[in-house]
Amino acid sequence: MTFDDLEKILRTRDDVVMGTGCDESLVSYAERALGVTFPSALRDYLIRFGHLELGHFEMFGLGEDLPDYLDLVKMTRSERTDTGCPVRSDLVPLLNDGGGNLYCIGTTGAAAGSVFFWDHERGPGQEPDKCASSLTEWVVELLGDLDGNKG
Repeated sequence: MTFDDLEKILRTRDDVVMGTGCDESLVSYAERALGVTFPSALRDYLIRFGHLELGHFEMFGLGEDLPDYLDLVKMTRSERTDTGCPVRSDLVPLLNDGGGNLYCIGTTGAAAGSVFFWDHERGPGQEPDKCASSLTEWVVELLGDLDGNKG
């Protein structure tokens, strides 16, 4: 699924808030600040949307219209240093599940672009569980979770 396809789906929903995106220079700043190279899917997400709010799922991002608590750079730095289970440096958090666990995107090797579940109770040496092969696939799964929780 492309980001064009995803955006079409998102625009049909009344439970989605899309940011206004950000420019390439802000994405480059974030990469330098975090010491990683973002996979193309994360770059595309940030430039196109900035951030997304899917019902109660609030994804981290970048951009002018971004609530401070969703700032990708601030949250990644915090999750790497200020927790009992610091996130590995090759992962960039996308979403906090509200229970201290994180959904993260891989930035290196075969894991680049895949989404993983970082369980705060499994410790910093864990091998996180792969949730989705792509960012767009994972967002569609979140939408499905929202639809499953309605009614």
